Amino acid sequence: MPYSDIGGRGLARICRNFIQVDWIKCIRNRLLRAARREAGITLIETLFAIAIFGVVATSLIGVLTSATAADGLARQRTIALQLAQQQVEYVRQVDYTHVGVSGGNPNGVVVGTTTKRVMGLWYTLKTTIRWVNDPVSGLTTTGANYKRVRVIVTRQSDNKELARAYAYVSPSTRAPNGGLDYAIINAVVLDNALNTPLQGATVSLSNGASPTPSASDTTDENGLVSFPALTASNTPNAAGSYYDIMVSLAGYYTLREDLPPGCNLLQTCTTPVAANSTAENAPAHISLSASEQTNTSTETFKIYKPSAININILNSDGTTYTGTATVIIGSDYPRGAQEYTVTGGSLTVASTQATPNNMIGGEYPVSGISYRVGARTSTNLFAPLQAKYVPDTGTYPTNPNTTYTLTLGSTALTTKACTITVTNKVGSVTSNVGGARVDAVDGVNDPVDSYDTGTTNSSGQVVLSLPVGTDWDIWASKSGVGTTGIGHISDKTVPSSGTCAFTVAIT
Repeated sequence: MPYSDIGGRGLARICRNFIQVDWIKCIRNRLLRAARREAGITLIETLFAIAIFGVVATSLIGVLTSATAADGLARQRTIALQLAQQQVEYVRQVDYTHVGVSGGNPNGVVVGTTTKRVMGLWYTLKTTIRWVNDPVSGLTTTGANYKRVRVIVTRQSDNKELARAYAYVSPSTRAPNGGLDYAIINAVVLDNALNTPLQGATVSLSNGASPTPSASDTTDENGLVSFPALTASNTPNAAGSYYDIMVSLAGYYTLREDLPPGCNLLQTCTTPVAANSTAENAPAHISLSASEQTNTSTETFKIYKPSAININILNSDGTTYTGTATVIIGSDYPRGAQEYTVTGGSLTVASTQATPNNMIGGEYPVSGISYRVGARTSTNLFAPLQAKYVPDTGTYPTNPNTTYTLTLGSTALTTKACTITVTNKVGSVTSNVGGARVDAVDGVNDPVDSYDTGTTNSSGQVVLSLPVGTDWDIWASKSGVGTTGIGHISDKTVPSSGTCAFTVAIT
């Protein structure tokens, strides 16, 4: 009988005829013989033992893994916190006037992003330093009472934040006159199409009164960036006293009137030094006196995502025009106008098109304004003028676009060459203006509502071919001429005989 099969009752039953001593001996002997006959552990017992061990081991592996990971993360956080505190202590040792990120706002000598390797792991330290506006009640706001330092440490492999530290740094002495000799620039960036603030746009400040600053910052949720503690000019509006401001955001362009001098329409500054001696052109080129704070409603910068303008030309019967036509696209001053030669009945003007089809008056189609579009053929078939807000379809700013469908008239019109002369009067002297833009817009009650444009030559004249019998509003414009830079005459009829000549004075 196997040892495992012997129970207490079985032994008692086998040994019950013995006296007490012999009975105990009987049970002992039986147990010893059964133990000697035991062959080993059965297969089922072995499998059960392995299964139990696997369950226990698996749970232990999870616990050990979690404990190891937690211990590693805790060690990394401790190292990261030490690195952050070391960076803060480094900034505290820097002279207050130089406490700032290089090229930042405020500008200084601190490197914004650094990396360090500790115990085989790379850490990234990002340092930001901001002005703190904490004025005493009743005193003039300077916007630059002290500075806040923030250091964020992340794990370079996955950019996981491990630690951050803050510190506030104040000057050792009070600013002269309580900071009243400072100047402040507040810049607001708006989307020209939506007229809403844009967060995350980079605003860069350069030039200005000595010592020349160079600062950069990004707009907050209100589209605002403030540059306090700027050096004021003892001689405002003098050469060398102007601050220049540029705005940038991926995919966006600044309206040209909001660019500093020396920058072209595609935001490339070709002569930034020369711009410093150019007359003030707010908001991008300004000179500040002591304690002056520019108004946020004045220093507003408008930027836009370019739209695509699609033009389809049809015959009078609605079929696609397949010949060659001249398409004119223009907007009111101070924007621009452009003529295009189109073959095949369609044209797209967009920033993605090859030059010159990507420009209208030197810039991409501006979202947030109205454009006039007209067309004519070499046989003097005219398409009525269309004016539309851009963009009128698509999703702004993801896919802004506008489509103009121009239908040519069925009858050719007789045209006449009209000479437009642009002048400007300074005191008692009247002179012709070269390089002026001229737009002729036909009245809506005429046989055709059309549009023509051109630029005056060095003698201040341009020749436009206009339909006979129509009356025209003629506009002339040139930046920097006169007080407004604009001239206008209205209801000028193109005669069927004799000469056709008009004069427009820019005021």
